[in-house]
Amino acid sequence: NNVAPDTWGHGTHGAGCAAGRTDNGIGIASASWNVRLMPIRDGYPIADANGWWGMWGYSFWELAASGIQYAVDNGARVISYAAGATSAPTSLQVAIQYARANNAIFLASAMNANTQTPYYPAAWPEVVAVAATDRVDRKVGFSNYGPWVDVCAPGVDIWSTFSNNQYHPVDYYMWMGTSFSAPI
Repeated sequence: NNVAPDTWGHGTHGAGCAAGRTDNGIGIASASWNVRLMPIRDGYPIADANGWWGMWGYSFWELAASGIQYAVDNGARVISYAAGATSAPTSLQVAIQYARANNAIFLASAMNANTQTPYYPAAWPEVVAVAATDRVDRKVGFSNYGPWVDVCAPGVDIWSTFSNNQYHPVDYYMWMGTSFSAPI
């Protein structure tokens, strides 16, 4: 519950992809409606003389695992996750298994290295791995791919909400990546 600005804008952009209010004539519209969000920060913000800035931190995966458990314990039924690496600790997989055992669906971005190499947590069997497509529904050059990927969704020229703070003074922004395919 550390309230700090979204210094990178990544979380706000993904949240808009998942739950931007539709049919109101303002800004963007998501593919969903009547969505309730529970933003969970799995890194932590740092304040210094220049203001706030984002950081993953050395215990990033443990923070992510505890965030997943917190979300599930507080009613989350769909979790969209936008980080990954070629390896991840068992503690993260245990947290995802906990989510699945408690009827939460866990989606993760396949990541953006244009490789078939499995990235985790997306490649674990209890996760729905999401790759990115372009405007004509073809794999985007940056998107990871392979038999471990479950579905694809738009991942190029994605307009969504943005943090509108001193770091990003805009309400909407166009970005690309599997981080935004997963919530879509």
